[in-house]
Amino acid sequence: RPSGDIKAAGDQNDEKQKQEAAIAEAEAEQRGEMSPQQAGQLLQAMKDEEARVQLNERKPTHRVYNDW
Repeated sequence: RPSGDIKAAGDQNDEKQKQEAAIAEAEAEQRGEMSPQQAGQLLQAMKDEEARVQLNERKPTHRVYNDW
């Protein structure tokens, strides 16, 4: 009967890729650069903020009724 842990094929490659990505991100941070994930998050935040501003501009303004 076989014994040992059962792991998915390529499990070690995934681990290695995660480590390499973490190292690359740390190096980029030291140089003062953003990682691709950070850049994507920043762009998404800017898009969300722009959408919020556009929604505020579409809101109808309250009409002022002259009472005279």
